[in-house]
Amino acid sequence: MTIISDSIGPRERNNFNHLVMESIWFGIAVVTTSQFLSVFAIRLGATPLQLGLLESIPAVVLMLSTWAGDWWRQRSSDTVQAILLPSLGRRFTFLLLIFTPFLPQPLQVPWLIFSVTLPAIPQSIVAVINPVMWREAVGDGHLTDLVSRRSIAQNVATSVSGLAFGFWLEQAAFPQSYQIMYAVAFVLVLMSLWHISRVQTALPEKVIDHPAADPHRSAVSPWRTRGFQHVAIAALISYIAHYSLRAIIPLRLVEEMGAGESFMALYSLVRLVTSVGVALLTSHLVKRFGNREMLALSIFMMAAEALILSQSQSLYLTLPAAALGGASWTIVSISLYGYLTQHTAAETRSTAAYSQTTYFAMIAGPMIGSALANAGIPLVTVLLLGAGFRFISSIVIHLLDD
Repeated sequence: MTIISDSIGPRERNNFNHLVMESIWFGIAVVTTSQFLSVFAIRLGATPLQLGLLESIPAVVLMLSTWAGDWWRQRSSDTVQAILLPSLGRRFTFLLLIFTPFLPQPLQVPWLIFSVTLPAIPQSIVAVINPVMWREAVGDGHLTDLVSRRSIAQNVATSVSGLAFGFWLEQAAFPQSYQIMYAVAFVLVLMSLWHISRVQTALPEKVIDHPAADPHRSAVSPWRTRGFQHVAIAALISYIAHYSLRAIIPLRLVEEMGAGESFMALYSLVRLVTSVGVALLTSHLVKRFGNREMLALSIFMMAAEALILSQSQSLYLTLPAAALGGASWTIVSISLYGYLTQHTAAETRSTAAYSQTTYFAMIAGPMIGSALANAGIPLVTVLLLGAGFRFISSIVIHLLDD
């Protein structure tokens, strides 16, 4: 199936298609964790603190493991070979989650946390190598198009599977319904891994025994360059703004407003459909307005999302917030990669530093929100505080240099 024009070479086009197909299969499966894992935890009796730990502890492991990405890359002849084994390892999350109901009730939520934490080690390696592989596979000129097309494909796949899994979870007996769902997801992610194995990098590199001799590696640490510092600030703010309320939103919808799996599936569908529409336009908007301005706009949209969620008295009145949340995070995901590409070379050291920044934000963000909720502050107030932080963050990003 051809999903890009003939404007690039046949190998790059083949890589483009495989990378998009990989995102489709992974998107069908990943909804089981991105959408239903927190609901699963709530059904098992998770506290706000435990929901925060479900997000933040894997992020701690991700941040501490980023050093391994550059080291692992140097052991392999090319980025595709380097990424295959850790890509398999990160997919074991879905397999581990199947065993949750077999444990005693007090250990079930801790097992959920363990199941997403252990595979975070190989996931950190994947996160460092992935952007480099994409750039080598299709070239910098088509990177924004690739990220945008992957976002569209994954969101469409997630929309369909989210509805299907949501219907299944409502109809089937708990907790066997979740076990079967995660078994299916594990098979699907193995299919996505096959597409990664078919990628042929357009810029093959030899194994480098002495990284300092690599002509593609800058002698200056990315942390010392003004361009990367601005990328790091934008990434830090964007991720904290998003993840600080990530554990609060399902609590607001499920615990306070009585949402079930079917409504959560609808909520996610609205997010994902909006994401698809926005992803179709983002690459064109970035070319016109720039990555930084689009980032500032997306954080402002996040502020509106939190404000609507805090004031809605009906579940269906929260759906505009779902649309804003889906649109804003899609813009962040695409624009941040563009901003990184704009200011750094295609090397694992830069992507490792970028990953460390985002992982730190993924640790701090959930703990901020869940700590406020666990301290007894009403969820409405937490959402209003989050909206204020997001509004200020959009101004800060707007003031950064291009």
